[in-house]
Amino acid sequence: MDNLRLLYFEFKNMRWKYFVPLIIIYIMVPLLSIRYAATINFVSDAATLIVPPVYTDFERYIPIIAVWYFTLCFREYSNQGALELVKAYGVKQKSDLIKTIFIWLHTVALVGVLLIGYSFYMDNMFVMFVKIMIQMLFYLSFQYFVVKVTNSVLVPAIIITTYHLIFNFVYTKISIWNIFIYYNEITKSVLLNKYGLLALMSLAMLIVGMNIDRKSYDE
Repeated sequence: MDNLRLLYFEFKNMRWKYFVPLIIIYIMVPLLSIRYAATINFVSDAATLIVPPVYTDFERYIPIIAVWYFTLCFREYSNQGALELVKAYGVKQKSDLIKTIFIWLHTVALVGVLLIGYSFYMDNMFVMFVKIMIQMLFYLSFQYFVVKVTNSVLVPAIIITTYHLIFNFVYTKISIWNIFIYYNEITKSVLLNKYGLLALMSLAMLIVGMNIDRKSYDE
């Protein structure tokens, strides 16, 4: 409960920055979907026809919100003086893993609300929900791991943002390096193999990061 309370105050201290992802997923993404429907004059089967671009928008704009919240919640890693002070007092000893998991659950809840709304008009929202959950978990796990290795929150944020932009806006073909798959590429085998492996990689990074964290406080 203490970790949850601390995370609540972290979000509260973000002030207006907390609402930036909310504007993206609850206003911008739905407006884009409406725009697609408008281009085909809101025909009766518009919800079916606009599924591919809507799925693409989900993957372009939603998973990256986890990076935003993680970067803000771990902002002390951008100030080495503040980080050393935190470690000296042991304020966050062994709690960063729990904090990372809570950030993931928070973003999962936000996305769940959005996709519940979409589920009234489109199919396969549960599949999309699972995909985005794992994508966000992978991003957060990578950030957590790299933060523990480099003691910098900006390094993983820059790496992930660059990766996200390349594979969502420049090189969109499916490949072993691309964690995103689009509507016309979804199959059970792709979901199981690609995202099952991604979940295992995320778990491994969390475990390694936790061990690095423990050693840093035990020294």
